[in-house]
Amino acid sequence: MSGRFTIVRPLGAGGQGRVVAVRDAARDDAEVALKETPRRDADALRREFALLAGLRHPNLVAVYDWFDPSPFAAAAAVGDDLPVAYTQELVDGVDLWRALRHADPDERERVFEQVLRALAYLHALGVAHLDLKPENVLVSRGDDGPLARVLDFGIARRIGDQVTAVRGSYSYVAPERLAGRGFDQRADLYALGVMMAEVATGQPPPPEALRGELADAVARRAWLAAHGVPRPWLEVVTALLAADPAHRPAGAWAVARLWGRERSRPVVLHTPAAAAAMVRAGAPVGRDAALGACRAAVRDAGAVVLTGPAGIGRATVARAVAHEAQIAGHSVEVWPHGPRSRTARGLGEALARLLDEPGLASRVLQTSQVPRAEARGVPGREDEGARYATWVEQTARELAEHLLERPPVGRPALLVIPDLDGAPALPRAVVAHLVAAAEAGRRLPLALVLCASQHSGSSGVLLGPLDRDAVQRFAATRFGPEAADPRPCSVLAAASGGHPLHLETLAALLVARGALDFGPSGWFWAEELEGLALPAQIGEAVRERVAALPEARRAALGATAWLRFPATPEAVAAALDVPRAPLEALLELEAAGLLWRDGLGRFEPAHAEVAQALAGLLPPGGVAAAHARVVARVEREPLAHAWHLGGLEGARVAREVGREAWAERRAEGAAEALDLALELAPDDPDALALRAEVADLLGPRELQVACLERLVGLLAPDDPRTLQARSRAFWTLTRIGDVVRAEAAGREVVALARARGAQEILAEALVHLAIIITQRGDYDESERLLREAADRATPGALGLRARIANNLGNVLSYRERHEAALAQYGEAYRLKTAEGDPVGQRIAVGNMGLMCLRLERPVEAMAHFAASWEAARRTGHRRGEAWSLCVFAEVGLEAGAWRFAERRARAALQVADELGDQLIACDSETTMAESLMAQGAIDAALQHARAGLARARAVESSYTAARARLLLATLAADSRPAEAAVEARAIAADGLADDVTRARAERLVAELALAEGALDEAEAAARRGLAVGGRGRHPAVYATAVR
Repeated sequence: MSGRFTIVRPLGAGGQGRVVAVRDAARDDAEVALKETPRRDADALRREFALLAGLRHPNLVAVYDWFDPSPFAAAAAVGDDLPVAYTQELVDGVDLWRALRHADPDERERVFEQVLRALAYLHALGVAHLDLKPENVLVSRGDDGPLARVLDFGIARRIGDQVTAVRGSYSYVAPERLAGRGFDQRADLYALGVMMAEVATGQPPPPEALRGELADAVARRAWLAAHGVPRPWLEVVTALLAADPAHRPAGAWAVARLWGRERSRPVVLHTPAAAAAMVRAGAPVGRDAALGACRAAVRDAGAVVLTGPAGIGRATVARAVAHEAQIAGHSVEVWPHGPRSRTARGLGEALARLLDEPGLASRVLQTSQVPRAEARGVPGREDEGARYATWVEQTARELAEHLLERPPVGRPALLVIPDLDGAPALPRAVVAHLVAAAEAGRRLPLALVLCASQHSGSSGVLLGPLDRDAVQRFAATRFGPEAADPRPCSVLAAASGGHPLHLETLAALLVARGALDFGPSGWFWAEELEGLALPAQIGEAVRERVAALPEARRAALGATAWLRFPATPEAVAAALDVPRAPLEALLELEAAGLLWRDGLGRFEPAHAEVAQALAGLLPPGGVAAAHARVVARVEREPLAHAWHLGGLEGARVAREVGREAWAERRAEGAAEALDLALELAPDDPDALALRAEVADLLGPRELQVACLERLVGLLAPDDPRTLQARSRAFWTLTRIGDVVRAEAAGREVVALARARGAQEILAEALVHLAIIITQRGDYDESERLLREAADRATPGALGLRARIANNLGNVLSYRERHEAALAQYGEAYRLKTAEGDPVGQRIAVGNMGLMCLRLERPVEAMAHFAASWEAARRTGHRRGEAWSLCVFAEVGLEAGAWRFAERRARAALQVADELGDQLIACDSETTMAESLMAQGAIDAALQHARAGLARARAVESSYTAARARLLLATLAADSRPAEAAVEARAIAADGLADDVTRARAERLVAELALAEGALDEAEAAARRGLAVGGRGRHPAVYATAVR
C-alpha cells in the first residue's frame, strides 16, 4: 500500500509516533493526515480509530482508513516491530492557544462554544474525551469565521468504564481522576474550564491551588476575576473548575444554561449542520444478515452484492464492513473516491495496490484505451455501439481471467464499490465477471462488497425497510438512550418508510424544529409525532412500503386503519370477516413499525401517512356489513361502538360519552366524542352547545363560533338559549380578534338583553364589550362599562363578578395603577375560589403575578406564575397554558435568558394559533422578535416583529402595536437612523402606548441623537424617559434613563 501515499510534510512527532501530511492516490490525491504509532501502542490506536469511525460532528475530526501495518513501515522492520497507522481529515489550522491568544472576545466565545458542542455530542453518546487541552483542539478559518475541531481520542473511554491508569496533561486532569475515583462527563468539563481560564489569563490555573485554597467557590471566583477572566465567563469558569465534581455543572446543557445567562447571546449546543452529521454517524442498524454475508465474503475471498432502492443503506453497510476489515488486518480500498478515479484506470490502480501488482494498472490502461479509440474512429457506422459493447465484454473477460489466476495470499484484500451502477462500462463488466465466477464456486483473488440497485445471482443480498427495533437502536446510537422511546421510534419507523436515508432526514428535521431536543439528561422527545407532516418524497416511500406488503398483511393493516379507533385483534377479524383474530400478522406489522400497540393490546396505524396509504382499502362485503359485524361480534368500546352504530343512535351514544368526559374534566376526550357525534348528526343542538363549551377551553376559537352560529340558526328567535348562544359567540369573537364583527355582535346582544330584561346576559355582554374597548385604548369607556356590569351582577353570580374584577384589573394596569390592579385581581381570585372554578383561579393568580413583577416583588410574582402554569396544565386549559408560556417568555427577556424566552414565546404562539387566540398570538410574536433581536438573529426578528404588528393592528391592540413598532424602529436604527428616530418619536408621543414602551422609545431617540452629536436633543429625550418611567413604577427603565 505504500505506493498509495506520498509524504507532503511532517505535522508532528513524539514518543508515541508521528503525524504526517500525505497525498492519498485512492482519494484522488487529496491531502490527508496519517497518524502512525509503534506496534506497542497498536491497541490504543486501534481503539481510537474504532471509536472515531462511529462518530460524526462538525467539531470533530473525521477518520478514514486503518492500516496494519502502516503504509510506511520500514522495510527492515518485521513482525512485532511493524508500526500501525490510520488516516484522518487534514485540518489546516493551529492549536487553540495560538488561535485565541490574541483573538477578540467574540471569537473566543465562538470557539469555546464549538468545543462545548463537541462535548455535548460525545457525552450524549456516553463518551468522555479525557485529554482535552489546547493542543488537541485545532482552529481553522473559513468564510463563516473560526471552526474548532477536537482531536486525539487516544485515551477516550466510555463513561462508566473502569480505568486504573491516569493519563493526560496534568494541568487539565480533573482532581477526581488524579485521586483514582473514576470519571464521568464532568472530567471533560473541568478541562474545558482550565482552557477557558488559560486563554483569558495567559496560563492554566495552578492545579494544587484549585484543589486547595481555591476549592472554595468565592475564593476561586475572586482569583479568576483578579487574573483577568472576563465577567461573562466568570460564573461558568468558576463552576467548571470546582474540585468536587458534584459542584460542577452536571453536563453540557447545564454549562450552556449557566454561561448563556451571562452573555449577550445564548449558547447554542446543536446546529442544523451538526444534527445532519450526527444522524449519519454510527454503525448500521437492522442489517445483521447483510453484515454476516459481507463478513463471510471477506473471510473467504467471496463476493456480495448489496441491493435495494436508493436510500436503503447499501453504502452504509459496505463502508462499515470496510472499517471492520481494516481493523482486522485486511487491505481495503473503497473505489471510486472521486471523479478522477471513476475510470477504468482508477480501478486498475486500486486493484494494483490491493494485489501488489504494479503492472496491472498499466495493463488495464492499455486495454481500455486503444480499442475504444479505434471504435470511435469509424464515423457513421451503425454497428459502432455494438462493436464497443463486444470489445468491453471481451476485454473484461480477459482481465477477469487474469485476476482469477492469482490465488489470495494470507488475509484476502477487500475492494468495496458503493455505487456499481454509476461505474464506467469496462470496470462494471470486469466486476460482473468476477461475481459470476464467485457464484460458480471459483475462489477470487480478493473479496468484493458491491452496491447495486439489483442483482439476480446468488451473491445478491436485498436490504429491506428497517423495523421499529432497528429504529430504536438508530436513535440510541445517534442520540443516546433517552431518545430510544418506543412510541416516537415507532412513528419514525412508519413515517420514514423504513428507509435509513429518510429516517436520517426526518431525525435532522425534528432536531431543527425542536421536537427532538437536548436537555439535562441528553436528547429527549419534546413533541408527539403521530401527525408529523412528511416531505413529499418520504411520504411516497411510506406508500411504496405499504404497497409492497403481502396481500394478507396489507389487508390486516387496512382493516386496522379503517376501524378508525384503536382496535382489538377480534375487531380486526370481524372487519375482515374471518373467524380467527390475525394476531400474528398484527404483531409482525407492529414489529415493522407500521402499527402501534397500546397498553390494552389494541392496534392503530403508527403514523397518519400509513392510514392515508390505505384510504381506498375497504373491508370485504362493504362498509355497512363490516360495521354490523363489528357491532354484533366484538366492539364494546363506547366511541368505536358509536361509530359502528352510525346515524342518530350512534350520535346519541357519542354525545353521552362526550358529556360524561366533560363532566370529568377530560376535555380532549370530550372533544373527540362530540366531533364524532356531530359527524353522525350535524344538527344536534345539544352536541353543538357542548362542543362550543369544549372549544372554549381547547380551541380553536373559529370552531366555537361556528358551533354557536349554527346553534343560533337551529333555535327559535324567542328561545332563551338563542340569546345565550349569541352572547357566547360575541365573547369568542373578541378573542379571535375580528374587532368589527365582534363589536357589532356585542351591541346587538346588549340591545336584545336590555329589551328582554336579561340582566345577567346584559352584564356579561357589557364585560365583553368592555374588552373590545380596552383593546382600542379607550380606558375611560371600558371602565364605565365594567362599572355598569358590576352594578347589574347579582351577589350570587360569583363567576361574572370575578370576570368584572379581572377586567377592571386589566384596565387599571394599563393605566399604570398597579396596586389597584393587584387588588382587583386578588378579588377575582377570591371569587373564583369561592365558586370552585380552577380555570378562573388560574387566570387571576397569573395576573397577580404580572402585577407583582411590575411592582418589583419577584418572589411573589414567580410563585403566582408557577401556580398559574400548573393549574393550566392540570385542568387542560390551553389558553391558560399559552398565556403562562407567554408570561414566562417575558420573564426570560427581563432576565436576559433570550433563548429561554424565544422557546417559550414560540410554544405560546403555537398554542395560541391552534386556539385561534389572536391576542396572545400577537404578544407572543412580539416577545419572540425581542428575544431573537437580542440573540442577533436580525432577519428572524424582523419577520416576527412585522407579524406581531400585523396581528396587533388586526385586533386593535394599541399597546402591542406600539411595542412591535418600536422593535422595528430599533432594528432599522443602524441602516436607516433617520427613519428610526422619526418612528421612535412618534411612539414616545403615542398616548395609547404603555409607559415602558414610551420610555424605551425615548431611550432610542436619545441614543440616535447622541450618535449624531445632538446632545441637547439626547438630554431632552432622556429626561422625558425619566418622567415616563418614574422611579417608583419602573425602576429598570428609570435606571436606564438616568445612565
